[in-house]
Amino acid sequence: MSFGFGMVLQGIDLIKDDLDDYETHALEAPVRECSKLLNEIESLFKADDHSSQQSKVSRLKRIKLDVDQVQKLRLRVSLNVQLLHVVKQFKDSHAIKVIGDQVSTLKDDSANQQRQKILEWLDRDNYYPQYRKHLERRQQGSCQWFLESTGVQTWIANKGDGLLCHGIPGCGKTVISSIVIDHLFRQFERDKNIGILFIFCDAQDQEEGTFHRYVSNVTKQLVRAQSEIPASVRELYEMHQKLHSSPREMETVDLLFRLATTCTSRLFIIVDGLDECQPNVLRKLIQWISQLQRDGEANVLLTTRSIPEIVNDAKLSRCRYFEIRARDDDVRQFVSSSIPSMRFKERDDPLLQEEITSVISKRAEGMFLLAELMVESVKDMRTPRQVRKALYGGPRRYTEYYHDAWMRVKKQNETDARLAMSVISWVVCAKRPLGIAELQHALATEDEEQIYEDNMFSAEDILSVCLGLVRVDAHSNVRLVHQTTVEFFEAEKNNAGFFQSADAEMASICVRYLSFDQIRRSAERSSGELQNIHFGHTLDKNIPFGQYAAVHWGDHARDARRFPYCVWEFLDNPAALATSWKMFAKARTGKVPLKRAHIAALFGILHVFEGRFLMPEETFAYEGDSRRMPLYFAVREGHADVVKLLLDSPALLRQLRVPETFHENVFHSQNPAPHSAIRAMLAEAVEVRSATTVDVLIKFCAREKLRAEVPREAWPLVDRASREDTSVLKALVGQHDTAEGFSIEIIAELGLQIEPSLVSYTTLIYAASKGNVGVVELLWRIGASLEARDGLGKTPLRCAVESGRLDVVIRLHNYGAKVDVKGGEEPLLSLAARSGNVDVVYYVINNLGQNPNEKDVDNHLPIQSALSSLERCYSLSKLRDESVERHEEVVKVFLSKLDIDNPHAMYQSALQLALENKSPSLPHYVASEMIKNPNSSDPQPLYHSIMRQAIMYGKCDIVDLLISQADFDINRRSENDTTALEIAQEYGFRRICEALLDGGAFSGDIETLPTGLQRVKIPGGWYYWKRRR
Repeated sequence: MSFGFGMVLQGIDLIKDDLDDYETHALEAPVRECSKLLNEIESLFKADDHSSQQSKVSRLKRIKLDVDQVQKLRLRVSLNVQLLHVVKQFKDSHAIKVIGDQVSTLKDDSANQQRQKILEWLDRDNYYPQYRKHLERRQQGSCQWFLESTGVQTWIANKGDGLLCHGIPGCGKTVISSIVIDHLFRQFERDKNIGILFIFCDAQDQEEGTFHRYVSNVTKQLVRAQSEIPASVRELYEMHQKLHSSPREMETVDLLFRLATTCTSRLFIIVDGLDECQPNVLRKLIQWISQLQRDGEANVLLTTRSIPEIVNDAKLSRCRYFEIRARDDDVRQFVSSSIPSMRFKERDDPLLQEEITSVISKRAEGMFLLAELMVESVKDMRTPRQVRKALYGGPRRYTEYYHDAWMRVKKQNETDARLAMSVISWVVCAKRPLGIAELQHALATEDEEQIYEDNMFSAEDILSVCLGLVRVDAHSNVRLVHQTTVEFFEAEKNNAGFFQSADAEMASICVRYLSFDQIRRSAERSSGELQNIHFGHTLDKNIPFGQYAAVHWGDHARDARRFPYCVWEFLDNPAALATSWKMFAKARTGKVPLKRAHIAALFGILHVFEGRFLMPEETFAYEGDSRRMPLYFAVREGHADVVKLLLDSPALLRQLRVPETFHENVFHSQNPAPHSAIRAMLAEAVEVRSATTVDVLIKFCAREKLRAEVPREAWPLVDRASREDTSVLKALVGQHDTAEGFSIEIIAELGLQIEPSLVSYTTLIYAASKGNVGVVELLWRIGASLEARDGLGKTPLRCAVESGRLDVVIRLHNYGAKVDVKGGEEPLLSLAARSGNVDVVYYVINNLGQNPNEKDVDNHLPIQSALSSLERCYSLSKLRDESVERHEEVVKVFLSKLDIDNPHAMYQSALQLALENKSPSLPHYVASEMIKNPNSSDPQPLYHSIMRQAIMYGKCDIVDLLISQADFDINRRSENDTTALEIAQEYGFRRICEALLDGGAFSGDIETLPTGLQRVKIPGGWYYWKRRR
């Protein structure tokens, strides 16, 4: 309240010199009273303000007001508000207008804050800095050829057009994408109905590069371009705010499609770097792009390396190919602009300039990246001879240039070389990208008592000494300069060429940083309570390297070839360990005992257990709860080598080799036997999908003759292991590293349940319905029943047919699964009709001998099941997707095989369903089948029935199909005494009217002009034609 008064009074004060006497007098009393009120309210705060360190909320809680005092204050405020309202009625007063403006500003600020909240809720990322940063790399006027090309001009002009721009690595695809984005913004800046959306895919940022994040970000871009938040966005936001949830992937996709159709007249989408996506992300992204182009008529421009799987993808068939190569003129321009920054004195020599420009542009062979690397290789040369030697004698492939650049990094003076190698080592070997502040702290950490501010390198120095191999991205993370650079250094790292001691050095730096007293004190001040929501932000500000060090020191120690002794000292330092654990707990959930063995097991640091640092009782540490054993944490994190070592510890083996019945008598129910602990470990290993850990545990159980599972387990291990790929199930039955695996006898001894009796399905049924061929084959080999039934009485074969799993259907049929239908069961072909898989339908008809025209006990045909399934698919899929197309293809198969009396009722149902749901292809197919098979000797009623439906739904292709029929009477009147042309004019479809007139339709309004042309007025204006059929 006082803030609102303050703003209004400030506004009055600013314009008081412009008021006339009458206006001044009118405002004088309420202003004076409001000021007095503000002073009194302020005194109430000061009266109890004992500590300037207290938060605002704490001070408010300490204030104690008398009820009568509050009522008097409220009355005085109300009276003054009324006085100000009266003064406000003087509309000609400039002073009152300014007051109104101040109040409006308050409202606008609130609306802007709400708008920003919604935008941040959609997605926290912003691609605009990336776009601007890429655009800055463009030389003035370069790549103009691309914008002026016929391909790009056609793409911009034609709605729904697409360009698939492919090229070699480093040819400038990302810069060209930014240039196109900039060009579109400039060309359409005055048209607010044009949507321009873009995505930059980045292989170095796979965690953020999910399909949902990409779609969320372009949705945010589209919303941001609107003057107001669209109602559909606000409604979705408010719904999720109430539920404290985030939008699901399909919700975001659906929202984007709705916004694209309601908020834009045209939509341009630029996606750069398709080849840098993970396979699952790429698949979804291509499907989404295809839908937008097909159903939303979006203009799409995609860039990618020349990868056949992408370039030849059928879903991108609407996109025209456009090969991108760096033009010689553009490369020459880049090189020329780089020469002034070179060091040799003769750089102003025009002949030498031309020589450098010509040689580099020629050797670049269409790669900007190669030109940049060559410029980098010569810019520090001191004499023309050195320049020419580098130009003519240097490497010819970018991998060789990277190797050459690495050698030049190492040949710098000792200080710069050491810094550069440390920077590149961190960038390549860090477990996640480091921010510039994190890297500065890491580099400043030395073997001293604390970290010193004056020992930190500037961002400029860090980038400079790396000779162009690293960059700072739009999120302030330090990365390698290009994806090819990443590939080069990853290959060298994997080949044990570079960075052999990197993990040991990084582990040492991490634990040293966490051991500094100043870091520990800062972390304790920042954290307060661990539930403080600002904890992470404060840590990032005060000790930016703290969270990385706390989360990843153990990862580096585990991967180190040589175990740093300082890590053992760190494990022996309770204070440092406790501090790091506070920061670790904010990033990784789960309670872990703060003990050396438990921490080492969690990170999988085998050196700790092999080096005899621990006492035997530490490695066992049973304590009656399997979830507090070091072994449990090694299992949970999938560290199979540590699990194997701990299982063979003498302390554990002594306990396990005592009969389990003895433990059951001795151990309390809340302190279970070690045998139960091993079973719990195995269940956890299956749950976290660690095949190698499952393999170690199950073979240990077999060796020690331990039951892996108790009888009648609620959720059997085999069932859990079968949920995804076959790797875990193979490990569970002994086939992790061999094809033979355990015998059925050993599986029985282990107690593994192949046919669980406590669930409504068998594991084989579940695998069959999910299409997991490997699991089906494996379960059949170890004796799973092919005729077991689920709660609905379905066998594995029937489940596979209904789910459309062709490979599984073939396997089960070959294994001997029965295809006979029991009394009252639905025919296999009706199940196949619902599958949405044409191949399954054909297989059931051709290989399993099922009749597509045979009715079931309820007198239903399989095609009716197919139509019902298609209708359900239409209702569930707000957007047209692959599922709809598959079900439409199934309907086409059954229509083509329809051989019953009076099939036109079925045809009509299919046609009406397809037209109502705006199917692009199915109506034409159904109409064709109906025309081929007229239901009487006079086909005209059928033709005109189809024509009327086609006109009502604007289906020009069906209209053209009917006109092409030689026996079609185009001017015949229907029962309602209307012709096809009159119906088309009534519905306002100009394109259909033109087709009918060209096909010979007659209208009494036709005029013949002296030139011989005829014309008639139809929707959209006059239509002229020369001759008629």
